[in-house]
Amino acid sequence: MKILAIFPHPDDSHLNAGGTLARWITEGHCVVSVCCTAGGLGTLSGEISSAQLAAQRTAELRAADAVLGIAVTEMLGFPDGEGMDFSSLRRELVRCVRRHAPDRVLTLDPWARYEIHPDHTLVGRAAAEAATFACFPLLYPDQIAEGLSPCQPSEIWFMGQLGDTPNTFVNIEPWLNQKTEALLHFEATLATLDVLMSTSKSPRSFVATEELKQRTRHWISELACRTGKSAGLNAAEAFIVQRCAPGHFDNYWEQQGPRLGEERPAPRIIR
Repeated sequence: MKILAIFPHPDDSHLNAGGTLARWITEGHCVVSVCCTAGGLGTLSGEISSAQLAAQRTAELRAADAVLGIAVTEMLGFPDGEGMDFSSLRRELVRCVRRHAPDRVLTLDPWARYEIHPDHTLVGRAAAEAATFACFPLLYPDQIAEGLSPCQPSEIWFMGQLGDTPNTFVNIEPWLNQKTEALLHFEATLATLDVLMSTSKSPRSFVATEELKQRTRHWISELACRTGKSAGLNAAEAFIVQRCAPGHFDNYWEQQGPRLGEERPAPRIIR
C-alpha cells in the first residue's frame, strides 16, 4: 500500500504513530510524510529564532523519518501556531492526496476532546476532508487540468488524542526501540515533549542531555505499555480507523448501532 501521513508539526507522527509507521514500512508499504508546518513556534527556549528553530526541526524530521525508513518527506510551509487558512490548507492537502493516490491516510483526530492546539484540529480536519473529497472531479478543477486525477483512499487512521474509544490497536513491541530512536532526533523539542509526557513538569534544561533522553525513553515505553495493556499487548499504539466514501465516512451502520442499544464491536487488535 501507499500510506500518506499528514501532520502539523515535525514530531507529531513519530510521537503518536512512530511504531506503527516503522511496522508498515517493514511490512513493505510505502509511507510518505507530509508536514504542514516547520514547527517554528515549538520551543520553550527564547534563545533561538523562529527561523532557526524551523530549519532545525525540518532537519530533525528528515533524520527521524530516515530512522523509520520513510524515504519521502514533504514540507508544506504553513505558519506554526498562528491559525492556518483552512481553505488553503484543504486545497493543498487535496492536491497531496491526488498526487500520491494513497490507499490509506494517517492524521490527528480533529474531534478529540480538550484538544487546544489549533494546528492539530485544523490539519486533522483538512486531511479528513481531503481523503473523502479528493474523488470529486468538480472540486478544484484546476488540479485536474494540471493532470492530477480524482482518487479515494480506502481508509483514514486517526492518531494521538482520540475523540472516541479506539477501534484499532497495533502491536509495536518489535518496533518500540525504532520509534524511540526516531523521537530522540527531535532535540529542539525534547524538553517541551518532556513537560507534556513526563511526570516531571519542569524542564531542567533545553539541551538534549543524556538525562533528558533517558526520561524520554522511559515515558515512550510507559505510554506504549499502558496503551497495549487494554488490548492484551505488551506495547501498542491506538487509533480510530474510518473507511472512506465520497464526501463521507462509510460508518452509517457503525454509528447507528449504539443508538439502537447494540454493543459496539470489539476493537481490532493487529498482533
